[in-house]
Amino acid sequence: MSRLLREPLLRFLLLGAGLFVLYAWVGGPFAGEGERIVITQGKVEQLAGTFARMHQRAPDRAELGAMIDDAIREEIYYREAKALALDEDDTIVRRRLRQKLEFVSEDVSPIAEPGDAQLQAYLQAHPEKFRSERRYSLRHVYLNPERHGAQLGNDARRLLDGLQAGGTAEASGSGDPFLLGQRFDDIAGGELARLFGADFETPLRTSRIGQWQGLWDASCLPQCPRR
Repeated sequence: MSRLLREPLLRFLLLGAGLFVLYAWVGGPFAGEGERIVITQGKVEQLAGTFARMHQRAPDRAELGAMIDDAIREEIYYREAKALALDEDDTIVRRRLRQKLEFVSEDVSPIAEPGDAQLQAYLQAHPEKFRSERRYSLRHVYLNPERHGAQLGNDARRLLDGLQAGGTAEASGSGDPFLLGQRFDDIAGGELARLFGADFETPLRTSRIGQWQGLWDASCLPQCPRR
């Protein structure tokens, strides 16, 4: 027996068996607990939430079951790939891990508060981001060129003179029907330009409040005032 124990091959086998038992005992991949795959309720809710965001509805039982099966399959493949060391010396994996670490590092790094000088410099460089858009409240009177024909210019001048002399009260019942109505309250300048064109909105910037102004169609100046 002592001669048998002195055999190098036998001692090597005994040492390997001991390491195998020790590795399994401390929780290696052969331990029973390590072979379990647990899908928690939180994971299920995460899968259902992802599905709902993509499809704008909650998954049914079959769809949810398929997602859980896929999550289990993914975990199996991941463990097998790790066991085969497929993540080592892989350029794509290394690059992805670096990106994730950089993202985490940037996310937790405190952002320095800008000083007054920096804020003022940014404001001067980008004033359009902080400028409030002009807004208007107005009434307008529309003359339909098809109704007035050759008399459109004379009718418009006569109407404008009457409005400027009589004020807002003279606008009631004046002009022709207009699809969008005759009154706009607190409307943005951009929206006004979209509805009527820049030739309508631009003169309003310098118009006096409470005074009627004739706005003309640029395509037929000076014969055909329209509003």
